[in-house]
Amino acid sequence: MKKLFKAFVCLSLAGFMTASVSACGDRPGGRENLDYNQYSTDYDPNVNSWEQIDPDDEDLEITWFTNYTFYGSKIVDLIRERTGVNVKFQSAMTTDNTELNTMIAGDMLPDVITIGDLRTRVQLAEEGYCYAIDRLAESYAPSMLKRISPEHKRYYSGSDGYMYGLASNFYNDDDIAEYENDIGGHQFMNYDVIVRKDYLNAFIAYKKAQDPDFDEDAYITRPAGFIEMAKWVKSNYGLKNSNPTVCLSPFNLTATNDCFNYSLSALMEFFCVPQEDADGNYLYQYDTEEFVEVMEFLNDLYNANLITSGNFSYTRDNISTNLLNGYPFAYIGASQQHAAQLGVREKKGHDDKTGETDDEHTYVSIVLTNSAGDAPLLCDYAGRGLYVTMITKNCKRVDRVIKVMDYLISEQGQREAYYGKNEGEYYTYKVKPGETDPETGKVSTYGRMEWTPKAAEALRANNVSALYDMGITRTTMLTNIMYTRMTSPDKYAINWLQTWIEFKNKCTYFDYAFSRVPMRYPLDTSDQKGLNEYSEIQSDIEAVWIEAYPQMIMASDKKAMKEIYDRALARTYEKGAEKWLAFRNKCFKEYKQELGISYAWPKADPEYVAPEVTLFGGASKYMIDVPEYISWAE
Repeated sequence: MKKLFKAFVCLSLAGFMTASVSACGDRPGGRENLDYNQYSTDYDPNVNSWEQIDPDDEDLEITWFTNYTFYGSKIVDLIRERTGVNVKFQSAMTTDNTELNTMIAGDMLPDVITIGDLRTRVQLAEEGYCYAIDRLAESYAPSMLKRISPEHKRYYSGSDGYMYGLASNFYNDDDIAEYENDIGGHQFMNYDVIVRKDYLNAFIAYKKAQDPDFDEDAYITRPAGFIEMAKWVKSNYGLKNSNPTVCLSPFNLTATNDCFNYSLSALMEFFCVPQEDADGNYLYQYDTEEFVEVMEFLNDLYNANLITSGNFSYTRDNISTNLLNGYPFAYIGASQQHAAQLGVREKKGHDDKTGETDDEHTYVSIVLTNSAGDAPLLCDYAGRGLYVTMITKNCKRVDRVIKVMDYLISEQGQREAYYGKNEGEYYTYKVKPGETDPETGKVSTYGRMEWTPKAAEALRANNVSALYDMGITRTTMLTNIMYTRMTSPDKYAINWLQTWIEFKNKCTYFDYAFSRVPMRYPLDTSDQKGLNEYSEIQSDIEAVWIEAYPQMIMASDKKAMKEIYDRALARTYEKGAEKWLAFRNKCFKEYKQELGISYAWPKADPEYVAPEVTLFGGASKYMIDVPEYISWAE
């Protein structure tokens, strides 16, 4: 265990040392040296930019680096056909930013990059490593400007007011309003807690045999009850020490959107670690009693041998394999990352004659609370982006590449990637874009689709790779999740078994959700020096907690855990946490004022009424049947 932890810390420190070196390296010349008029700028803003590419212009090959694993081969043919640009996707092999930092330090950035780290993004934008997206669009793709929402531009603007990145999973305000208010859809939550249904039911039966009045809603949902249940399951079913009884998400060495471990972020939401106080001020969540309770819970799980030391080195694939085989009793994190494996497992236990799936092969989501039993408050998906795509100063033909971006974010690009190139082959319009939807009585921005019998047959085969080969259900770094849901027949884009599994695990929490939008406030970019200082402090704070997190979990007892916590907290204040918090609070309060709201975190609002806490939340209320075109066949 000591060797494992030592390796973890060394890797973490090495990643941040590398980032610091690259951040202090020579600037490439600054923004003033980037040329936005080196090619013809004679384009009609009323015509799609990619349709104005000179047919005599040569085909182009570019490299697109993603700082995470992305299987982009299924989309390159569509991009090439529409824009004449052949994209070679290159994904990072590690999670510590090593490859990206090496590229920056050696001035070897490829044409396009997609990253998640705030400090790196700010550095690249402010120091002239990347082009401004909207300035390129003004010159070479004016049709793109109307497709970028004001909030998207503002959120990813630099100190000069120009936009330096396009975000994945960016939820535009108009789309959110139409989806939630007109269509009646519910946003998913990022995090969940899932448990094996057979073990859960056995424990409930055991407790009711002891006490017929046993209340699973009041007992299992609290930390002590959850831990007792996990201990009982491990003991009675002989779960091995080599596999975690309670499985945690990968321990990343860098953070994306404040998160370096989904399990920690999940528990902070389930345990209602406050994000805002009664006076409307943004809070430093790590400096709260509620955060300490989260760490005590994880420490208790570890010292009860329910979390294993091996879990600290798990990759996403390791977790998927464990869930596929049903090894863990529980998983805390983001189960949508493992929905394919959960679907395969459920198929193995499905009886086509009865239409039922046995409990042994089923994981179900449950509600977990803090020791006080407070209803959890879970941020929905509707945020301001996950990963950010940037066009670097080394890009060979920015005039062509910006047209690729224009195509990918356009309605046509979204539709052709997801539904296929030709209307009538795999999809038909039930409602055309701009028409009034008879079911809602409102104008539909993107329209509503229906799969053709040919597509339904393909979807029934449950072969996602084959669907990609057919040219449907494909995603890109710029996929608009709202588009796929707003246009889908069922509001949730449930197209094959794993998407139904995701819905099943998320609908439990619909009553506990709140909007992520106010918590993803835009940063004040007017002061370049202040913005750089803020991003540096944030990275330093994250480095402290990334190092301390596994130490706290593996501490010998709660007292030792608290000592580690106190030291880490003090170090973050030494790194500038007070100044960091003041900057965030300023941006946070200004954004709330723009939105016309007093509170962003519901529990801070004195008028907040907590929903009832039940073990399965709203699952019975919101569950929908598996669509008929989804097959349970192996």
